[in-house]
Amino acid sequence: MAMEEVDNIIVATLREIGCNYDEGVSSLQHFSANMVVEACVRCLRVINPDFQSPTLLPEAMSSRYRMCSTLANACQVRTSSHAIPPPAQRWGSPHAIPPPAQRWGSPHAIPPP
Repeated sequence: MAMEEVDNIIVATLREIGCNYDEGVSSLQHFSANMVVEACVRCLRVINPDFQSPTLLPEAMSSRYRMCSTLANACQVRTSSHAIPPPAQRWGSPHAIPPPAQRWGSPHAIPPP
């Protein structure tokens, strides 16, 4: 798959979750800092609907730094009660990969080619 196709898929997905990008934006190379922040905030809201943050960078450099630090911390997977559980515990999710025993019948099975 060419990088242009990957960019188109990412941009289309971000539009689906509420990012307001112009129709001329078809590549990640066209992204401004504000567009990256909006994408990050909207993705975090999909993961955690209670996440609160503006979708635009503030003007003041110190405020930008604080906001970006907050976003970076929210993106990190932590070993707290809010961490993503291992696949075996979230197998009910349509996006989870089943453990090998459930994929191939035995924990020692060799996966099909």
